[in-house]
Amino acid sequence: MAEHADPAPGPQSSNEEAQAHLTNTPRGGGWRMFAEPIEVEAFLNQIWIPVLVDGFDHETADIWARWPPVETHPSEDVHHQVIDASHYRPPKDGFPES
Repeated sequence: MAEHADPAPGPQSSNEEAQAHLTNTPRGGGWRMFAEPIEVEAFLNQIWIPVLVDGFDHETADIWARWPPVETHPSEDVHHQVIDASHYRPPKDGFPES
């Protein structure tokens, strides 16, 4: 995929379907949680926006991102959303190991 290409419409980018599932804890055994959140760009609501990531699934490359973005909502309204690898740009140096 090109550096700035938008993902094809699908379950996480379509207006007709849920963007992803909101969770209290991520499901599956490959999750690695970060000591500090990592900022990445994610393709949500048909645009690229910065999101804070609290975890990464090394088996699927999904991220566990704070949603809605902290900048636009008070912290008590923030939940987490699992976003698949085709809908975010990983950090330049990759995700931390721990």
